[in-house]
Amino acid sequence: MPAIKMQALVNLRWKTIPLVEYLLDHAAEEFYGSKMATDLGIANAVSSRFLNQVARVGLLSWRWEDDAEIDGPRPRRRYFRFTPGGALRLRQELDAWHANPRREPEPSGG
Repeated sequence: MPAIKMQALVNLRWKTIPLVEYLLDHAAEEFYGSKMATDLGIANAVSSRFLNQVARVGLLSWRWEDDAEIDGPRPRRRYFRFTPGGALRLRQELDAWHANPRREPEPSGG
């Protein structure tokens, strides 16, 4: 019996692979976009856009930081965490992307 092809939920590309790997490395934690951006050396807008995409398809849930959690004068953070099965599904999508011989070519120099 042929394998059932899984419909991709997340648009994986070479530039998003480090973000996926970061999420999977922090799968047991709650995290926020600006921390992810700082850790990866990318713009906050990039991490926010990607986290929103992953949350929209149901692999992440999020919550606003409580006022009592705020340490100093800064905006509230939006904390993300994987939904049940979310990390497994994202790992499956990453593995399928790496196994796909027709994925986009790797950029030169990377």
